[in-house]
Amino acid sequence: MIGRLPRQCRQQQLRRPISGGKKSKKTGRSLAPVLTRRTLETVSNANTYVRTQAIKHKATELDYTYIGHVYAVSKHGAFANKPQVIPLTGLEGCTGIAVVSEKGYWISHFMEVAMDADQPDHKTMWSHLIKDATNGKAGKYTPPHQLSDIFDAESKPTIYISRPKHNGAKLYTPLINQIMAQIKKGPLANAAEEEFDYKKMMGDQEKNTLGETTARGKMLVEYTNDQQKDSKTQSPQQAMYRVWLEDKDYSKTWPALKTQQGTASNEEAGDKVTKQEYTNHCLVDTSKTIPNENLDDILAAICNKASLDVGSPISAAHQKTQIKIGMSSSQTGCHPSPASKKLPRTQCKRAVTKALESCPNPAGGFLGNKPLTWNAKGLGCVDISVYEE
Repeated sequence: MIGRLPRQCRQQQLRRPISGGKKSKKTGRSLAPVLTRRTLETVSNANTYVRTQAIKHKATELDYTYIGHVYAVSKHGAFANKPQVIPLTGLEGCTGIAVVSEKGYWISHFMEVAMDADQPDHKTMWSHLIKDATNGKAGKYTPPHQLSDIFDAESKPTIYISRPKHNGAKLYTPLINQIMAQIKKGPLANAAEEEFDYKKMMGDQEKNTLGETTARGKMLVEYTNDQQKDSKTQSPQQAMYRVWLEDKDYSKTWPALKTQQGTASNEEAGDKVTKQEYTNHCLVDTSKTIPNENLDDILAAICNKASLDVGSPISAAHQKTQIKIGMSSSQTGCHPSPASKKLPRTQCKRAVTKALESCPNPAGGFLGNKPLTWNAKGLGCVDISVYEE
């Protein structure tokens, strides 16, 4: 079976961010910075910040599509010499657990539908969940105690738990305890724990308002390899992670490890591009914002054929919007096949949508970017520029 998670606990459809911050006198749009600085700065409005970061870094979120009976998904990675933001959304009654150390992170999402005894197939779904939590499932869930490269005694791991409560009572305690018993093994047996009990969202109105306009139902793991002091790199260089459980944050700073050193943090993402690391450049002129409601028309204008020939740059106009698509073979890992340079309509729409979503305007709509590299399987990498003239 291939599909999406049950509505009870699937990834939220994050809409445009709520406005905030200083506004332009000319456009009335927010002038809040769009590019993420490598240093983790103080946050004045947690709800706006967490929601905006979750939208901006949607591409690095867990893979919520599932094949067969998958009710637990996870993602992990090592902390190196560049910043990272990993969001988790859709905790409407589910359980989110993250393990973070000085060497890396592991983040997971356990589906409420498999824990809720009122569900017709509860026992079957739960048996699949706890089996995966115990043994793992290729491509979907990795037990964190197996990640000895990022979790050991020297890395000082901490377990962060975001769990639901209703009417003041914690939900699914016996089942969450069984999950924790599988997590706290090996190097994590004595790991410290931080628990956050969030209010379960009830009804579509609450899910579609609080869930989409605040930090409710969200987690973030943020990392910087160069936490500055007074806009200057410290000596020794300091690394830092910050974990958000809704609007509550937990952080830790340590002397950057050898593999985490280098790369000045006052360079904003996208300022420095090498052949090994390719990132998008978000424009900062809010007057060039593309309204959300224009997305369908834009997709129809650029992806108007069964397949698109991207062997050479293509320009297409929709009102004042310019979208240019071209192949890229200069970046590491981008080797287009000489036999095929056709981009199917469905992949075209996915590519353009990803390009648009990569640069959200905090006041609403999408800021242009040029360019963003999108990897099309079997085709190589496609450079996409989206902006308003």
